Amino acid sequence: MKKLNSSVTINIDIVNTELMLEINVACTELSLSLEQFITYAINKLLYDIKFVHNLKFVNDDIQ
Repeated sequence: MKKLNSSVTINIDIVNTELMLEINVACTELSLSLEQFITYAINKLLYDIKFVHNLKFVNDDIQ
């Protein structure tokens, strides 16, 4: 089986200066680059979506 590598480029334009400031502070405190921070944030968001989705199916099975 061959390993497939892929990449996705996402252009994000954050115009909310308060949000950008908070992100920069978090990156500095965590010693992360902006790219690393956004990658972790997207992974966490996807994990949370899957978690809630699975909870919904568990609740549907119980009822």
